[in-house]
Amino acid sequence: MADNLITSVGSKTRTVEISRDLPTVIIGERINPTGRKKVLTALAAGDFSVVRDDAIAQVGAGATVLDVCDTSYPVGQISFYFRRDLITS
Repeated sequence: MADNLITSVGSKTRTVEISRDLPTVIIGERINPTGRKKVLTALAAGDFSVVRDDAIAQVGAGATVLDVCDTSYPVGQISFYFRRDLITS
């Protein structure tokens, strides 16, 4: 087995370390329009409430980190600016 590696995941305000020697980090993965027509439709309309509700539910269920997946899907080729709006809404 390899040495105990540490992975750091961070945001503007917080850094979370992941390693074998630290408590398990739960990563919320549900913020993703792939295969979720309701999310895709809402995002295409500029409605972030579905994603916000998912994020709140994931944190409430114990997620320490949220994986905000790339939302540049074919509907209008949504770009970085859209993701910025998603993260700040």
